[in-house]
Amino acid sequence: MRHPYVLDMSIHHFDLIRAATGRDVCGVYARSWRVPDSPFVHHPAVAALLDLEGGVPVIYEGDWATHEPETSWNGHWEIVGEAGRLLWSGSKEDRGTGRVVFERWGREPRPIEQQNLEFVEREATLQALRAAIESNEPPETTAADNVRSLAAMLGCARSVESGEPVDVAALLSARGAKL
Repeated sequence: MRHPYVLDMSIHHFDLIRAATGRDVCGVYARSWRVPDSPFVHHPAVAALLDLEGGVPVIYEGDWATHEPETSWNGHWEIVGEAGRLLWSGSKEDRGTGRVVFERWGREPRPIEQQNLEFVEREATLQALRAAIESNEPPETTAADNVRSLAAMLGCARSVESGEPVDVAALLSARGAKL
């Protein structure tokens, strides 16, 4: 598969970036590379500068060929902002858990207590679908919304191939997608 990491994994991250910021990806400028001893034929590593609505920049990086210790399926995240940063470290033993630490600039980092969720993984998804059907309300995530994450992912792959920035909003409008 061409762009194995971008096409198989990054859409989930773009979904999370959009959910965490409440902003859509407007543009992407990405590069990928091959890691010398990678089992992949194509580039398993990518770095991208995402331009979100309102001029918010996001530096996105990921790979499937690191020499670092293996992470959980949910990975390790660092979100840096003006007031501080959040660090997420997923559990290898339980995909539904992890550790979140908030560090306000100039203060000691402190752990954030995690909610004890009644449902996780597929059961949570099925419960959310059931609630949406019973309430006749749209679920939190829909295919009509997810197309925006798909456009960001495809824009990332296109940028890797062209070596140029890609206007994600133009990809959506070119496909007749409703904005």
